[in-house]
Amino acid sequence: MNVDSVLLIYLLFTQIVIGMIWWVGGMFLKLSKRSARFWMFASMINGFNLLFLLLSKSNSHFFLNQLLIAQCIAALGIILERRGMQNFFKLPRTDTLHYSITIGIYAFCFGICLPLGWDLLALFISSVFLSLFLCRTILENYRSVTKEFGLAPALMINSSIGSIGLFFIFFAIIYSVPSLQNSWQNNYIEYRNNSVIFFTLIFCVLALTKVYLVLTRLVIKLQHLSHHDSLTGLLNRRAFEFILGRESHRLQRFGEYFSLLTLDIDHFKRINDRLGHAAGDAVLKAIAKTLQHQAREVDKVARYGGEEFCVLLPRTSHESAIQAAERLRLAVINTVVPWQDETISVTISIGVAAVLNSRENLQAMVNRADLALYQAKAQGRNCVVLAQPA
Repeated sequence: MNVDSVLLIYLLFTQIVIGMIWWVGGMFLKLSKRSARFWMFASMINGFNLLFLLLSKSNSHFFLNQLLIAQCIAALGIILERRGMQNFFKLPRTDTLHYSITIGIYAFCFGICLPLGWDLLALFISSVFLSLFLCRTILENYRSVTKEFGLAPALMINSSIGSIGLFFIFFAIIYSVPSLQNSWQNNYIEYRNNSVIFFTLIFCVLALTKVYLVLTRLVIKLQHLSHHDSLTGLLNRRAFEFILGRESHRLQRFGEYFSLLTLDIDHFKRINDRLGHAAGDAVLKAIAKTLQHQAREVDKVARYGGEEFCVLLPRTSHESAIQAAERLRLAVINTVVPWQDETISVTISIGVAAVLNSRENLQAMVNRADLALYQAKAQGRNCVVLAQPA
C-alpha cells in the first residue's frame, strides 16, 4: 500500500467520523439540530476539497485552475461553517450576501480573468476575498464564543479558521514567485501530502471544539433545568432550600441576618376550576414575572410548590422585610393577566419571618413563615403577617 492510498484512507476515515458526529448528534440526539446539519454539510464539502487536493496533479498548466477551484470549494465550506455558527448563536443570517459575492467573484475569475490570461489577477482577487471573508468570520466567532464560553474555545476555533486563510495566501505567494513555484512543482507530492495531513488535523480540531461548545451548552441547560421551575423560570424548591441553607450558615459564621417571605395566591383553585389549568399557568407566570421584577438583585425568588412562592431577602430586618412584602402585594394587585375575552386579577397573602437567631434550623424558619402565611389567610387574605421571633 503506497502513501497516497494510506492518506486516502486516513482522509476518508476522519471526514466520515466528523460527518457521523454531526449526523448522530443533530438528527438523533437533537444537539443543536440546525447547526449540526450545516456543520455536517461543511464537513462533506471540506472532505471533498481535500480529496480533490489529494488527487490533483502537478502539471503547471492546470496548477492555477486547481488552486482556484480549491479556493472556491473552500469558500462554500466556510459559508456553511459560518451559517452553522450564526444559527448556534442566533446571529443574523448572511447566506444570500455570501453566496452572491462568492458566485460573482469566481464567475469573474473563471469567466474573464483566466480566458484573458490574467492569472495573477484571478489568484489575487480570490485570495483577498477569502482572506476578508475569513477575517469577518473570525471576528464574528470571537465575539460570540468569548461572550458565552470564554477565551480558550474562541482561540481554538479562530486559530483553526485563520490557518486555512494563511494556507491559501501561502499558495498565492508560491504562484506569484517563479522560484517558489518551481520548488513547489519539483516537490509537489511531498507538499501535497503534508497539506492534506495539515488540513485534516485543522478540521478535526475545529470539529472537536464545536462539539465542546455544543456539549457545554447542553450541560449548562441541564443545570439550569435542575435548579429552575420549568413553568415560571424561577428557582425551584430544591435550589431555594440549598440557597436558604447557605444563608443560614452565613448567619452562623458572620451574623448576617436575613428574612424569608412565603407567598400564596388567594383563591387560585377558583381560577383553575372556572377557566382551566392553562389560565392558572398564565397567572403563575405573570405573578412570577412581577415578583422577579420587584425583587432586588440580591434577592432570591422561587416557586416553592403549586401556587406558593418564596422570597429570600439577605441582610434585611423585619421592618424592611414587611415593607418589601407590602411592595410585592401591591405590585401583584396591579398585575392584570389577559385571558381570552377577559382579564384576571389576583391577590396574595404573605408571611414574613425575620431570621436573627443563628441556632434556628432551616425547617424551623420555614415553619414560622408558613404559620404567618396561614394567619394572613385566616385574617381575610390579601395582607402581610409577621411571624413570631424564634
